Amino acid sequence: MEEIQNLTYLQGNQQSTGIHTESKITLDAIANARNHKNLMEQIRDAIRGLGNDNWTVHFSLVKAHNDNYGNELADQLA
Repeated sequence: MEEIQNLTYLQGNQQSTGIHTESKITLDAIANARNHKNLMEQIRDAIRGLGNDNWTVHFSLVKAHNDNYGNELADQLA
């Protein structure tokens, strides 16, 4: 999300981005407004900030270890 915020030359128009994760627990924690852990608050703040800059952020859950090229690549890079 930090990299998206740095794309200032695109801001001003409605922009949309997708964030794909294999971590259902993370998606649930972000969605749980009662979870006030620092990292979750930072993520929510970043989402709000992007919204203020006319970005729409979509989250999706991908199945882990299912020959999804992007997911396998992310695992290798991690």
